[in-house]
Amino acid sequence: MSEVTDVILPVLQKIQADLANFRRETKAELVEVKEMLLEQGDKVDVLNSYVTVSLGHVSRHEIDIDEIRKRLTAVEAKLPPPPEAV
Repeated sequence: MSEVTDVILPVLQKIQADLANFRRETKAELVEVKEMLLEQGDKVDVLNSYVTVSLGHVSRHEIDIDEIRKRLTAVEAKLPPPPEAV
């Protein structure tokens, strides 16, 4: 029985050490991934604010263009009709 223990115990200890090492490495990598994810979240927030501001400008310009079109239509209505092409 002692011979079996002498053979198996080192193998089990090696497995246990490998598992402990794997856990440490995995934990360290998980911390790195979480840090990168937080950084990416911050970058997405900044991009989101840029997109929001840009869309606000586009919407405002569309409103300005609509107002200009209305004014142009009103001015065209006041002008005499163009002469017929000969």
